[in-house]
Amino acid sequence: MFDSYCLTGFCSADSDEPRERAFNPFRTAGSLEARELVSTAVKSVESFEVSNCLRKRKRKPEDQKRLHAATQAVVCDLIVNSLSEKGSGIHLTRSNRCLGQRTRYDHPANTRQLKVITDAISSAPCSWTSMQLGGEPREGFRMQTVIQPTARFNKLVGQLGILRTDILMTPWREPLVLKHRKDSQWDASRYVEYDETQETLCLRAGVDKINDWLRSAELSLEMQNDLQSVDLSDRCLRRIFTCNSFCSGGRLFGGFWQPMKKSDRFSSIKINGESIAEVDFGQIMPRLVYSIRGISPKMSDLYAIPGFENYRPGIKKFMSSMLFAEVPIRRMPRGLRELFPPSVSAAEVTKAIQSAHPDIGHMFGTGIGHRCQYLESEILVSVLNRLMMLGLTALP
Repeated sequence: MFDSYCLTGFCSADSDEPRERAFNPFRTAGSLEARELVSTAVKSVESFEVSNCLRKRKRKPEDQKRLHAATQAVVCDLIVNSLSEKGSGIHLTRSNRCLGQRTRYDHPANTRQLKVITDAISSAPCSWTSMQLGGEPREGFRMQTVIQPTARFNKLVGQLGILRTDILMTPWREPLVLKHRKDSQWDASRYVEYDETQETLCLRAGVDKINDWLRSAELSLEMQNDLQSVDLSDRCLRRIFTCNSFCSGGRLFGGFWQPMKKSDRFSSIKINGESIAEVDFGQIMPRLVYSIRGISPKMSDLYAIPGFENYRPGIKKFMSSMLFAEVPIRRMPRGLRELFPPSVSAAEVTKAIQSAHPDIGHMFGTGIGHRCQYLESEILVSVLNRLMMLGLTALP
């Protein structure tokens, strides 16, 4: 049995190292001080345009509103990053192919002016951010542009007395996201503009129901130094599907608790004043592959591969890579080399895993992981719906 109020965690990549996150374009200024910083940023952008001969005519009122909204989104998200995420940085796209498109995923910063905004606040005399341009491969993957708040920006936020509570967030306009299938590891994960069907209406209603439930939940934090700026009102989730299919992926993303370290969640989050407990399905992905085949696994620990008993963390990650790969793995996936003996090859690990799991060995390297993610997400949504019926709160 578990405590009355629980945290359902089906899969988490917990790390003590802060890392840049995706840009959240739905931040808004909720105080006079925050709005003052946004206004300063807008003036800096306009000055940058004049200095670099980027604009000759005055903007139309509607275009000026769009510039202000986009600048506000960037500045407010930088404030959050500075105050609550140790300035770890934000990654965003500056691609003309993505910006300025009018789709169901529109947000205030979906404008080609985003490139000018990020250039302006990263250049002198503003110098509020450092910027690493995207496009260049890093750790084997083509990256988006990363901006990080500088000491100058952090000092200005402090001088103005801006707090995390001064930044508000509007709900995501589209809680149901569909991403296209990547053609290669270099391919960007773009959103798909899909047609509305009975299926999408039902899926969206399910996410809206969960979000309504979470908005009314009695949540609190026992604040620690690193958690002073966590926004308890940030409870809006999105369900993200992959591979251009609503039967692929489907995990829930968002909420203030997801970026938190696992240790911080357990020590700080209270639901109805009570401590949380975690409910987790062990080895969920390989077990789902067995379930697809209608077979029960013979091993109790599916990651206990003979010959690699002392390398379980590496086996777990390698097996995950095998499930999502659509061709056999020929070399060590990024970041896994140090988890195995130097003399061991990817082919040897692959052979050991397939030998230990002969009933599902042929399913590795077929991309079955996306289907498993969907099944996992359906289980989680079913669990949440059941808990709602029981009057219990859970944070997925």
